[in-house]
Amino acid sequence: MAARVGIDLGDIIDAATRLADRDGVESVTLASVANEVGVQASSLYHYVDGVAGLKRKLSLRGMVRLADGILAATSGLARDDAVWAISTAIRDLSKSHPGLYAATIAPAAIDDVELTEAGDRLFQTIRSALRGYELVGDEAYHLIRGIRTAIHGFVITEMNRGFRYGAEVEETFKRVVATQIHAFNNWDDIVSLGETTRVRS
Repeated sequence: MAARVGIDLGDIIDAATRLADRDGVESVTLASVANEVGVQASSLYHYVDGVAGLKRKLSLRGMVRLADGILAATSGLARDDAVWAISTAIRDLSKSHPGLYAATIAPAAIDDVELTEAGDRLFQTIRSALRGYELVGDEAYHLIRGIRTAIHGFVITEMNRGFRYGAEVEETFKRVVATQIHAFNNWDDIVSLGETTRVRS
């Protein structure tokens, strides 16, 4: 079927983003997106390779947006200030586009060059922002994984309304970030603690 005049791939991904943000990534199907933009579901094959291709494009957009947000937020900042900026940028995307953020964690196929490059760019953006801690080699990877998983864990819990009881959520967020900053400024102690824990286990 010929593509409808006035609709392009950007419109398709915009519609998928709206649906994901409103109803979750699982709501993104060819039928739901086609209904959103006013075309037949079969028409979407002109733009994407089925629902898997549609969600792949959504994931790609999410990773690009996240990397762009972190890059802008960390401009001119270093070390502790950069940690705050990275953490806030991740959380901001999860709040403004929860479905798009959720799509960023979809695993990329080994041979998917475009998604792999987007993931690499995200990693290098964070690495560049944290270079002031002067960690190299494997230690740099551990540091970046640390902040990514800590903040991701927080925002996913927040997105799923897991902080319904007890203390103020903003204070919890501050403490999560502060914990990362403390660890990065005392990295030798963290490494030693990790070695001690491994020996005990």
